[in-house]
Amino acid sequence: SSSDAATGGNKATMSQGGLIDPTASEANPEEIRKLEQEFEKKMLRAKKSYGTRMDNLHRSKEEAEMQHKMTLEKHEKERIEFEKRVRLAEEEQMKRLNQIQIEFNERKKEVSQQLVQVQPPTGSGSASLQNGDGSRPPLHGYGGHKRS
Repeated sequence: SSSDAATGGNKATMSQGGLIDPTASEANPEEIRKLEQEFEKKMLRAKKSYGTRMDNLHRSKEEAEMQHKMTLEKHEKERIEFEKRVRLAEEEQMKRLNQIQIEFNERKKEVSQQLVQVQPPTGSGSASLQNGDGSRPPLHGYGGHKRS
């Protein structure tokens, strides 16, 4: 046979890897052919299974990375919205505090003006410079002083 010529007339056959397999004999060539076919099918199935598994792992990893990226983007948007709400709350609080300060100042001014209008002048005003008849007392050094 041609395989005998390739191996130098030896009864051993070539294995899948191209090495001589001394345990294989041509005693039952049909059995050996079936074994080789099963071997080839198992190798193809194992390689296909491995390829499918690797594809699934890569796809799963890509999906997880995409989900992670989307989660990061969502969290970034939420953080920005949170910061906006904080700034808005701070601005509203400042407006509220300013309004309270303005209202306080206005009420304080109103109360002070009401007190001035209600109270009669005390001894420190211009009325203390008048006599009981509304005339002013003589100034020192003038009018009451006689020349000598």
